[in-house]
Amino acid sequence: MISQTIHRVESFKVTDIRESTANDDKFYTRKIFVTDKKGNVLELTMFSDDRDTLIPATSDQLGYS
Repeated sequence: MISQTIHRVESFKVTDIRESTANDDKFYTRKIFVTDKKGNVLELTMFSDDRDTLIPATSDQLGYS
């Protein structure tokens, strides 16, 4: 498992899901950008064969109240 901690978050952005094709294989990508108070940006790029996998669960679905 990869774990990353970001303190003093100033911005959190999620891109739209993008459909792509490579070697006749269709796949989907989505990025998350987190910017901290010092201006450091973490970019997380996710790839999936299933578009729905890149749609986040709601807090209710995760068991948070």
